[in-house]
Amino acid sequence: MIKLTAVGDIMMGDGVETLIKRNGVKFPFQHVSSILKNSDITFGNLEAPLTNETNKAVSDYTKIIDTPLVIDGKVFRNVYCKAMPSSVEGLVYAGFDIVSLANNHIMDYGAVGLFDTIKILSEHGIKYVGAGKNINDAREPVIIQAKNMKVGFLAYSDVYLASKQKPGVASTRYIKKDIRKLKNKVDIIVVSIHGGMSIADHPLPDEIKMMHSIIDSGASLILRHHPHVIQGIEHYNKGVIVYSLGNFVFDYNIDPLWKDLAEAREGMIFQCKLSKSGIEETNIIPVYINDYYQPEVISGDAKDEIISKIERLSVDIINKDSCVWTTKISDEYAKNTIIIGYKCLITSIKKREFKNILLMLNRIKLYHARLFMSYLIKRVLFFKKKEGDR
Repeated sequence: MIKLTAVGDIMMGDGVETLIKRNGVKFPFQHVSSILKNSDITFGNLEAPLTNETNKAVSDYTKIIDTPLVIDGKVFRNVYCKAMPSSVEGLVYAGFDIVSLANNHIMDYGAVGLFDTIKILSEHGIKYVGAGKNINDAREPVIIQAKNMKVGFLAYSDVYLASKQKPGVASTRYIKKDIRKLKNKVDIIVVSIHGGMSIADHPLPDEIKMMHSIIDSGASLILRHHPHVIQGIEHYNKGVIVYSLGNFVFDYNIDPLWKDLAEAREGMIFQCKLSKSGIEETNIIPVYINDYYQPEVISGDAKDEIISKIERLSVDIINKDSCVWTTKISDEYAKNTIIIGYKCLITSIKKREFKNILLMLNRIKLYHARLFMSYLIKRVLFFKKKEGDR
């Protein structure tokens, strides 16, 4: 058996960068490095390019809104992430073997930022997955041999999408096809997915169905990130789905959406033992990001609270068909997406950047359309009832 350790979002810029300059590249990981190093394979999501590039990207429609948008008191605005190239030495010190680049910030500084990141990771012996110079490169799996086993890694997101001629990220639409191509070459398949609703502690019901279908296709482990808070863990059909690992090393002040949210400072180190038969054991080590943006292992009541939370959220996923949260989160997601999408559409037309409209349409899946229609119908019926009550 081999031991796999996985963590969530790593962004070593902004306030983290200031502290690295003052205290050295090892500083962000000094409380957790001994745990991360004590594994056969250690994985994380690198949510910032390692680059000195200063030109910000506008190649994804999500960056076109140049003024903050407030929805139900929550502030949505553009956030650009990057970190110094030298911060790669912190990843080496912490023992990372592989990182996902499939996320919504890896090309915040364009193709230059992505290529700088790929180059410096390769020079320091850290493998990367989920992004590349074109779609074929982005979809290329990474196979790591540990002891007598081969573990295949794939990674996906739906922002900064690559094409045949354009660098970027592998789209989630390729997941099942890529699993079919990979599963006869490895003993275990691990899929990393960057998606879901930010600061939501539950996944969308349709996302749960999607994760189940990915396990059914041949994956043994799914590692998700992007909500920036922890979500539940599900054991499904001999596979394990970690719905959100939460933040790990991150300046939690950069996004007004979760700047003052205590839950954005909670995270987990997920560990499991892999055999050729699948996942044999799992373990959760709760962490809390301190005032210096360092993840610290917690104990006592604080540890018990996070473990209990993960257990509760995990039960909610199993009982999704009878829980009230499913409608609430679906409606919130639909409302936010419709408002943000409308703002993007109007801004794109005003700026005559019509390619952004195509990029938006390209991201819409069938279940998104169902959610939007259901929400809009509810709103229409609500206003009709309101009118009738007058």
